[in-house]
Amino acid sequence: MHADLRFVHAARWAACAVLLCGFAATLAHAADSAASSPPTDTAVPMPQTPLDLRWVLLNLGHARIKSPKSTAPESYMVLTATAGAAAASSASGTSRSGKLEGFGGCNQITGKFELDGPRLTFGPGIGMTRMACTDRAALDRESAFAQALQACARWRIVNGGLDGPALELLDETGMVLAQFIVQPPRR
Repeated sequence: MHADLRFVHAARWAACAVLLCGFAATLAHAADSAASSPPTDTAVPMPQTPLDLRWVLLNLGHARIKSPKSTAPESYMVLTATAGAAAASSASGTSRSGKLEGFGGCNQITGKFELDGPRLTFGPGIGMTRMACTDRAALDRESAFAQALQACARWRIVNGGLDGPALELLDETGMVLAQFIVQPPRR
């Protein structure tokens, strides 16, 4: 009887070893397949202007706003050139006016902008809906976002590293007020 139990235990251990080896082989095969398959290119091309793209707020000044773990709605903006407005010639390139639409954290943001080469200004005035919001951090972010828009004098698009292309709003001295990443189109 004692020998029978040893045989049963040995058989169970052997079965476990076979299962583990099979599992390890499956994992190794999956890793080899992933390594040999061509990478999918999800990179967003570097935009030439800030127009007609959804820019998600990443940083206000040097403070990181967007977190991959955050469940809060994203603050964003979209700059759309006014329909039918021809680009006027200027010393720095083209001049465009248009509308600002976005979301600050609690409220929708609307307004107008003027884009003239590297110069970008918002206003006069930035409008917001007046939704009740109990999230103090979202209210603070929204207020700082609106202040950054009002203080904006220039823009530039830079390589944001792993985050992709980044739109930076700058004040008159060149200090970064806000940084946005372009949201890739949904597929």
